[in-house]
Amino acid sequence: MSAVKEHQRKGFGTRSNYEEIETYATRRQFNVWWQEKKKEGWRLNTRYDSARGTTSEYWCCSQKQDGIYICPARFKFIFKRGRVKVLEAKNRPHDHTPLPPNSINEIPMKTKVIEPLPMQTAQIVDLTPRLVTSTSTQSTRTNTKRINKCSSKID
Repeated sequence: MSAVKEHQRKGFGTRSNYEEIETYATRRQFNVWWQEKKKEGWRLNTRYDSARGTTSEYWCCSQKQDGIYICPARFKFIFKRGRVKVLEAKNRPHDHTPLPPNSINEIPMKTKVIEPLPMQTAQIVDLTPRLVTSTSTQSTRTNTKRINKCSSKID
């Protein structure tokens, strides 16, 4: 089984179904419970403040393997007027089973030696802008005709 399929089997990529497991009347009671749970390894995922004064925090298990989070467990805390509701994602339980190795690592890499192409020479063209030191004041014949037409209309 590939690592992607194992992640999907564990519940990654599915919407969490939260169920209330505890309600605390004060934040102090909640903090006593949370300090015990926090030792197991949790990290804050997101935090949302609403206009009505409630705050929702989503916490994830911080179990990693090779820099990838492997445990799908989630908590949701709702803080409202001093009370704290604790909800747990029932469809995403703790699962710290390691991911299988990638199939890429199992296949030995084969390299093919290629001779380099012969070097080719190219002509270098300098396209830097040049500073113009003098301009021509001679008018062309078409410009002279145009000037004469304009001056005859004015007279």
